[in-house]
Amino acid sequence: MSEFIEIRCGPHRFLVPSTDVDSIEVFKGRPEPFEGRRARRESLLLDGRVLAGSKVGGAPDHGVTLRVADPGRLETRIFVDKVGSLLRCDPDVIKPLPHAVAHLRDRFLGVWHDQAAQQYLFCVRPRKELALQRFFWRRRIRRALLTVRRGVDDRRTST
Repeated sequence: MSEFIEIRCGPHRFLVPSTDVDSIEVFKGRPEPFEGRRARRESLLLDGRVLAGSKVGGAPDHGVTLRVADPGRLETRIFVDKVGSLLRCDPDVIKPLPHAVAHLRDRFLGVWHDQAAQQYLFCVRPRKELALQRFFWRRRIRRALLTVRRGVDDRRTST
């Protein structure tokens, strides 16, 4: 039995393994694209819309953050638009990717059919199976960096 969390990043919907997510937190503050050379590490986020492949710019209005389980050297938080329900399914329900999108096999396990919405959702590979050290991922992660701007009413932004 596998457990996945439904995630929405811009127009994209994905299933992320629940073992990769340590916590889900409502985000308070205003993230904006990071344009500097140095920032406090606790104020950095990754924009899930950019990681998902959207070419979006600007600050998102609202969302939640996913704290990545077992982050390694740095604590990693990913900013996403919405988090849906927890899905439990047998591994054989996840179908392999079609040949038309074979180039996505290094990022996704397969597809799951959402009967209610009549959609297919990509199932993200577990984090330990992703080749995050490849140039493709490093470039995308650099583009996805967000920094947290202090709120107008808050002295300190909290997440």
